Amino acid sequence: QIRAFAHLSRWYSFAESVDMVNEYIDISKREEVDIVYDHVIVQRFDLCWNITPEFSIMDNKYLWIGKSTLDINKEWSDRWFSSNIQNMTKFSTLFDKIPEYMNGGKLPSSKQYGGISSHQLSKFHAEKIELEARFKYEFGGYKNPISHYNEIRRQYFNDER
Repeated sequence: QIRAFAHLSRWYSFAESVDMVNEYIDISKREEVDIVYDHVIVQRFDLCWNITPEFSIMDNKYLWIGKSTLDINKEWSDRWFSSNIQNMTKFSTLFDKIPEYMNGGKLPSSKQYGGISSHQLSKFHAEKIELEARFKYEFGGYKNPISHYNEIRRQYFNDER
C-alpha cells in the first residue's frame, strides 16, 4: 500500500505541475502577454543533468523520454518527460487513470515492482492516449554514474537502491 501511495503521489505531482503551467499560460493571455512554450519538461525532483538538453533538436509533437536500461517494449523510464503543453496535459491524465488501469485488469501487474509500476503505467497510458514517444539521453544508472542524467543519490552518494 505504501508503494501504491508513492505512485499516486508521484503522478498527482506530475498532473499538478502541468496544471500550474497551463494556469500561467492562461494568466499571460488575460494580461495580453502571449507566452508559448515549445517544450515543457517534467522530471523527478531527485534528477541531476550533466548536459544541457538540446530541445531544439527534439520535435515537440512527440513525448520525449530518457533512455534507460529498461526494455522500451515493456516499460519506460519515468525520470523525465518532455513535449508540447497539449501533449503534456494529455499525458498528465495518468493520475486519474491509475485506478482504472490497475483495478480493471488492463495493466499486467508486476511482481518485480510490488504490483504497481510507473514504468509500465507511463508506457501503457501513452499508448492509450495515442502519444508517440521518442527516447533521448542516456541514464547513468548503477554501473555508469556519470552520463547525460542520473539520480543524485547514485551520482554523488553511490546509493544503488
